[in-house]
Amino acid sequence: MKITLKSAQLAFLLNIIYIVSRGISAAVKIIPLIIPQGLQYFLLFLAELSFVAVIIFLIGSLRHWQAKSTALWLSIYLALSIISFFIPIAYHTGLLTLSASTSFIPAIPVFATFATIIIMMMTSFKITPSSLGAAFRAFFIVVILSALISNYLPRLLPAVQTPVMNKLSVSAVELISLLPGFAIFFILQKVWLLLNEGVIINKKV
Repeated sequence: MKITLKSAQLAFLLNIIYIVSRGISAAVKIIPLIIPQGLQYFLLFLAELSFVAVIIFLIGSLRHWQAKSTALWLSIYLALSIISFFIPIAYHTGLLTLSASTSFIPAIPVFATFATIIIMMMTSFKITPSSLGAAFRAFFIVVILSALISNYLPRLLPAVQTPVMNKLSVSAVELISLLPGFAIFFILQKVWLLLNEGVIINKKV
């Protein structure tokens, strides 16, 4: 992928689509909205496709600035994210059956994703310019924290559940899941600024 100001604009737009689609899906769980199931599936797939496209742009950005190691691991992260997205669908549609022999399958991409993010955190210190590396590290940290909070927050609630506490738990988990999308904006902003600086330098030369 060629990294230009126009492709950066497209990435901004796709990230907005991702956040809005995920936001509507989250709102359905928080607020008693009546949305056809077909539309809910459409929003989920739209969000996933937008996310995939944005990550591909980020991979291209890393390659553009010769951060090939982090780009490779981000490609692996993308593949694991796609697998994690389709595993619940496979269970829901009957392609996979939940049993003692298959119950471990969802955990495999989760642990692999955590390991991949940690490796990307380490390789991101080699990214130049350093401001871009810092933006990627912020994204990796947000991804890890949002995943941990989403997983452990419901367990930290009192043993005796109430409708109010259940709703608060669901609301918090759904809203936290939107944070990685906002963290991506920080990276896109850095990419945009760096591309602008490059255009100015090229014009002077």
